[in-house]
Amino acid sequence: MKLRIMTAIMILLFAVEICAGTPDNYDFSVIDLHADNASSKQINSVPALIDYLIRPAKNNREKVRAIFRWISRNIEYDVDAFLNRKKITDDPIEVLKRGKAVCGGYAHLFKYMCLAAGIKSEVIVGWSRAFGEISSPDANHAWNAVQIDQTWYLLDVTWGAGYMNEQQQFIRKFNDHYFLTEPEQFIFDHFPEDEFWQLLNRPKSKREFNNLVMLRPAFFQNNLQVISHKKATIKAFDELEVTLNAPTDRYITAILIKDNSELDANYCFIQRTNETVTIRLRFPVNGDYTLRIFVKEGRKAKTFDWACDYSVDVSNRNIYNSPFARQFALFTDMDAVLYTPFSFRLAKQKKYNFEIRLKNAFDVAVINDEKLLHLKKDGDFFRGEFPLKKGPVRITAKIDNTNEYHWLLEYEAD
Repeated sequence: MKLRIMTAIMILLFAVEICAGTPDNYDFSVIDLHADNASSKQINSVPALIDYLIRPAKNNREKVRAIFRWISRNIEYDVDAFLNRKKITDDPIEVLKRGKAVCGGYAHLFKYMCLAAGIKSEVIVGWSRAFGEISSPDANHAWNAVQIDQTWYLLDVTWGAGYMNEQQQFIRKFNDHYFLTEPEQFIFDHFPEDEFWQLLNRPKSKREFNNLVMLRPAFFQNNLQVISHKKATIKAFDELEVTLNAPTDRYITAILIKDNSELDANYCFIQRTNETVTIRLRFPVNGDYTLRIFVKEGRKAKTFDWACDYSVDVSNRNIYNSPFARQFALFTDMDAVLYTPFSFRLAKQKKYNFEIRLKNAFDVAVINDEKLLHLKKDGDFFRGEFPLKKGPVRITAKIDNTNEYHWLLEYEAD
């Protein structure tokens, strides 16, 4: 079964002073537009191209941005060379002629163009981490450091240019995260051979690097924070809770992956209290899983962006694990919090206590056997205990003055 949410997945293209990164409010729109409008005439001459790119720049930061933007928008990743391990030149003049490169070509072209603009840059060689830990002794990636006003900054033009999708096609999509990235963020997926180029006060060892949670650009861009689990691998038994901090206008979803297949969505149950998001997980069998977490900004955003991965090692499972109750969009939209029951499978004829917190609801009721069983309201809490008959069980809410009830959660009694 293909991973539905993994469409256009980033297969990250393998192969002194500490900077604070680019200010979030720095406006490069004029520089970006100017770089995007470069004509084919300039490409035939590096001096002419550089002269054009840096013309509107007010400082070295804007000059670097123009070069980064132009390369990322005009050099295509050479998928064939990458997949078939073809050796191609990193010579910047040849890269310009071909219009294609792998990471080494991107990095050397960036350095060459920076030097032409009077800006010092270095090519950094090391390891990139797309999935799991790095185990090869040979470096597999190249990126750059650039000096602006006596301060070194990190960037990756290759990953700024786009990504490969599941069909192994290069998708050009500018990624601003990899331009002058904060060292504390860059280290999550880039490990240089020379520890100096981590640009950290306390450089990390390769072992520490491998233990870092797999955080993606969307994690940082949406101001998420890890709370419960700080390392990449989690050992779990029957259930697991992972908690994150997320701004209240960010929406979180997650999937469990085992053997390259996505599990039923109901093995994840997600709810939040203020800025704390709790992801509860159950596992049908022992083994290795990937927990993949996604984020979007605002309810109206159409797609979720890949935020981070955990590896989960599940063992000593002694009982059958029912999936969680099925969640509907209103549950998330109203920031509902369920306290009990969680399991999708409930026993008929058994009495269950239902408890849920829901702000601004007129009424909450359980529907079972075509009967509306009202929960008792106590502030934002709704509670009630009922025996269940065989069939679907739904928690519903009336959120306005009409008599219409909307689905929040669904169970099955059998």
